Amino acid sequence: MKQLYLAFLLLTLSAFTTPAAAALQEYQFIFSGPVYGGNSAMAVGTITIDSDMIANPGRNLYDPNYYYTPTYGAHADGVITALSLTVTGATGGVGDGTFDLSYFDAVLFDTSLLALDLTTQITGQPTAGPTGKSWGEDDPIESSDPPQMYTGDFQLFAAAGSGAPYGIYPYQLGANEGNIDGMQLISFGPVGLAVTTATVASSLNPSTAESNVTFTATVAPSAATGTVTFKDGSATLGTGTLNNGTATYSASSLSVGDHRISAVYAGDGGYLGTISPAIIQTVNSSRTSITVATTPAGRTITVDGTDYTAPQIFSWTPGSSHTVAVASPQSGSAGTRYSFSAWSDGGAMSHSITTPATVTTYTATFGTQYQLTTVAGTGGTVLATSGNWYNAGMTPNIIATAGSGYAFSSWSLTNGSGPILYPNNTSTTVAMNGPTTVTATFQSLPLNLRAAIGTATGATGGLRTWPIIVTNNGAFSAGGVQLTGLTLSSSGTCKPVATTTFPVSLGAIAATGTATGNVTVDFSTCNTAKLKAIKFSVSCGYSATNGGGITGSMGLSGVGQ
Repeated sequence: MKQLYLAFLLLTLSAFTTPAAAALQEYQFIFSGPVYGGNSAMAVGTITIDSDMIANPGRNLYDPNYYYTPTYGAHADGVITALSLTVTGATGGVGDGTFDLSYFDAVLFDTSLLALDLTTQITGQPTAGPTGKSWGEDDPIESSDPPQMYTGDFQLFAAAGSGAPYGIYPYQLGANEGNIDGMQLISFGPVGLAVTTATVASSLNPSTAESNVTFTATVAPSAATGTVTFKDGSATLGTGTLNNGTATYSASSLSVGDHRISAVYAGDGGYLGTISPAIIQTVNSSRTSITVATTPAGRTITVDGTDYTAPQIFSWTPGSSHTVAVASPQSGSAGTRYSFSAWSDGGAMSHSITTPATVTTYTATFGTQYQLTTVAGTGGTVLATSGNWYNAGMTPNIIATAGSGYAFSSWSLTNGSGPILYPNNTSTTVAMNGPTTVTATFQSLPLNLRAAIGTATGATGGLRTWPIIVTNNGAFSAGGVQLTGLTLSSSGTCKPVATTTFPVSLGAIAATGTATGNVTVDFSTCNTAKLKAIKFSVSCGYSATNGGGITGSMGLSGVGQ
């Protein structure tokens, strides 16, 4: 690539006229790595040019191996008579050193289409190219470009294996034969001018499209006078006049995006011009796009007191304050809700944010929770030990307790996928992978009640009361035991009447325990003389409510006495 570019330069070389006398002019120049792209390499040198022999305007080349072409005629090698160049700060020291003309196959010095004033600072002088650039500005060309596109050049072409710097584009060098550390030409002027340095700073960075930004260039030594041109890339923003080493320019119309701002000092009669390292000025929109979202999406957010369904996009002024909030829990579909976990910026459930200058998303994360519904069949109760709502994937404990006369049978799912870890255990867990309903089934245990009649009390021809004794012969308590009724029958004309109000509650009877209830019969309507001859029977019923229920009766007869 280097050889092709050099060949192009050779083919376009102008013819020279060699005068009899020499008028040598020595120039000093500086190539800067910090200005080029942030590396530390610097190349400082001097070059001696015979101003009487130079083509101005025109193209000039030092090339010890090139003397004549049929098209361009003889070449005068005496135009460039001496060169000294020192490179420092190259990466790892590779490419550092001091080099003279013997290290180079060619040295190119082009004045483009306008004559340059060779008595003063050359960098910054205008050229005839349509791009509006000045001599010294990077303007890479291709062999197909017409000559009028060209705005001058100063390049050094190192000999292979020399280790000297090599021209990689117009006004640019690369250390170690162009292999590392690009450097940009920042100064070129007569020896004797004092070397200067320049920096540029911004009053507001980042800024917004509507902000006024003041750029300040500082040139050292501060005694330097003249003007500074402020550049946005290759475009000129404006100029400022040095005053005690500083010049300023204010801009209020920078477009949104990043801008490469540099300051170009033109030099004066006593000081060499220079170019500052560029700064990146970031210009943001005057309003910032802010997204407030939730995970999962679709939850309700509250922004500045108004409810929205997430996500929502807002356009706010950078630096303005806003409040973002969510409620928790939030309802979803049946048996599903969402519990707040965290905001992406670490803020509380309701908190204020200051609008940043760049596009930002604030996300509230929710955890999914499912409802557990427990159902107890007849004969027992169910307890979910931690409440009714659980995070997805949790396995809450569930406990079934059988009532008196019942035993636990099994667990079953009537909604949800579970699974239930141990469906036949009274205490187990169920996986919450969705809304879940679990049912505990109980089975009744058999009762064993027996009844007996005690000895009656009361007048023979009047009210007589019999104790009814109920015994629980089972292994567990019988609940809700009661005498349910009394049926009388007789063989004669006597019609006794039961006066007891039924049912007669006996309450719970513990295992092997007894309970007594009294029943009273009125015999006053019977003929006393015939009472002893009357034969009748009594049937007394009883029941218990637990164990699926039990009923029974006992028969009594010959009780007319």
